[in-house]
Amino acid sequence: MVTGMDFNTETPDLAPSDEHVDLFNDDVEDLPAAPEHDEPEAEMKAPAGGRRASTSASAVKERRRAQRAVVKKALESADRIGAAEPKTRAALALLLGTDDDTTEMVLAALDGAGDAKKVIADVESLRAQVQSDPFEAFAAIISFEASQRARFRAVWDIVAAESKLPKTIPANALNASKSLAQALGALGDGKLGPYRDAIELIG
Repeated sequence: MVTGMDFNTETPDLAPSDEHVDLFNDDVEDLPAAPEHDEPEAEMKAPAGGRRASTSASAVKERRRAQRAVVKKALESADRIGAAEPKTRAALALLLGTDDDTTEMVLAALDGAGDAKKVIADVESLRAQVQSDPFEAFAAIISFEASQRARFRAVWDIVAAESKLPKTIPANALNASKSLAQALGALGDGKLGPYRDAIELIG
């Protein structure tokens, strides 16, 4: 028989204490706040997109307008060149540096019309100087040969085609300048007529 056992032993206090952590009632302010997301800016971006679309459409229209202008000019030049006199066509081919072919001359004129006009302008200017003051003109031609070799070559080719000037330019710059001055002085105005007409063909 068991005796002397104490049944009044204290049981643990199971009541919640102040140190008990309540997972459901913790202060929410201690938790990190959820990141905020900016609202879509659809209304703000729409106008910018609209402006870009409008600008792009305008650029396309302008490019097409420019292309039509180039095509129109080429077709008009082709008509004029095709109907031109043989001498005028030959003069234009020489100015543009192409064969006497309508298509080739039209294509060359699209980029080289300005250069062709400069060539005939140089011929006219130097010729006028030679006829006015041969000595001053000679000095001008020497300077022209030294500073503008390509343009000097183009002038030489035109004058050589219309005079007794050789097609090959002398290696000596003074001799070349003297020969060109003499040929320009003897070049009649009528010889340049086809070249003036040729410039008219390409506008």
